[in-house]
Amino acid sequence: MNNRERLMRTSLPTALLAVALSAPAFADSFDDLLEAAASGTLPKQEALLEALCERGPEAVEQWRGALALRAADRALVFPEDAPPVLDATTLTGLHELAEGIPALVALRLEDYAAGPRVTAACVALDLLAEHADSTSFDLVLALAKPHPEHTLTDHRPVGKKLSSCVATLLQRDPRGYTRVASAYGNIQEWLDLYLLRGLGEVRSATSMRKLASLLRVKPAWDATVLLELGNVARHVDTPLDDSGARLVRMYLSSHNIEERKQAAITVGRLDDYEAVGDLIDLLADEDRSVRTNAYWALREITAMTINAEPRRWRNWFDDETGWWAEQAPDLLVYFRHQDSAEVCLAINECAKKRLFRRQLTPALLPMLRHREPTVVRATCSALFALRAADVAEEMILALDRPEPGVREHAHRMLLGLTGLERVEPNVDAWRAALRRQPSAR
Repeated sequence: MNNRERLMRTSLPTALLAVALSAPAFADSFDDLLEAAASGTLPKQEALLEALCERGPEAVEQWRGALALRAADRALVFPEDAPPVLDATTLTGLHELAEGIPALVALRLEDYAAGPRVTAACVALDLLAEHADSTSFDLVLALAKPHPEHTLTDHRPVGKKLSSCVATLLQRDPRGYTRVASAYGNIQEWLDLYLLRGLGEVRSATSMRKLASLLRVKPAWDATVLLELGNVARHVDTPLDDSGARLVRMYLSSHNIEERKQAAITVGRLDDYEAVGDLIDLLADEDRSVRTNAYWALREITAMTINAEPRRWRNWFDDETGWWAEQAPDLLVYFRHQDSAEVCLAINECAKKRLFRRQLTPALLPMLRHREPTVVRATCSALFALRAADVAEEMILALDRPEPGVREHAHRMLLGLTGLERVEPNVDAWRAALRRQPSAR
């Protein structure tokens, strides 16, 4: 079986293909095509393809909407103005006709002129986004492949559709991550770029890990990988694993200016406090944009407002690391002290040490259940100062305290920590609000 036969065989069920190829062609209008289908006659697949390509990629959305309006379970405000409902068999046939078009376009892509080729590829990729899974990945790449006469500008509409299609495919079928990773670096360089952007559009912990794994696969694109990784990190609460974070930090000392610049932004968005020492070194970088990004990342990670002078940051860093090594062990012992004033002093001291907030937060959490209201208030303030947004679930327990002052203070700290607004100051309301809060995993 040759490639053409294989693509045709996978594009449509045999019986439906026979109906599609034997039915008469209709006018380009979607209404005409659907009206003919309402009478029980499916149009030719070629007629549907021609109608979609004539209107361009936006026609795919119009086609989906037209079919949705003709479904038996549609909900309409003015049913007298609605198009006729199609029976389930006809609707299924129309959907399958559209689903077979991408394979048909792939077969004919070489025959199109440059302009129509871009339009047809965009239409086909839009249709694939409706139903594609990891088994369709080779077809996605075949449709997006640039042709010799294309410039990057010419190909950009197809590339954008490729990114969108890949993102939708990955969200629907996680097996696609393996296919993307195996293709990256082994295909045309423009497609590599759009694969990276597709990964970046998913905005999940999985896509973040996969992007990190692509570093060093194709060194020329590593700055772009870092850029997309940073974009994803803005929307994901889950931290990057240690090996991935270490790999990103390596680029802070890269000889490539663009890689240093992107790495600085990325470690800032990853909230990688282990990168602080390297970022301080970059405050003296020869490139102004690298210095600017490093300063932004330092402020993002530490929440400190020190100016961009490297010496001041180095002094602060040395003080923090010295405190952690020499004083923190003894200070944490005070959390078990019977005197609530001593406990509050220790908590307030910890609240100033933002560099080690990940280590300090677990030690502070038990203090939310302390018998003394002053200790609970100090703990809420410290968790807010340390930006420990991931402990909001534990902090809402303070809203059940009998002391009104503690409840009000905990509520204010929760609002500031989470960025939520207009949440009632009770545990049930906060639990519901935190469940609704978007979180990419």
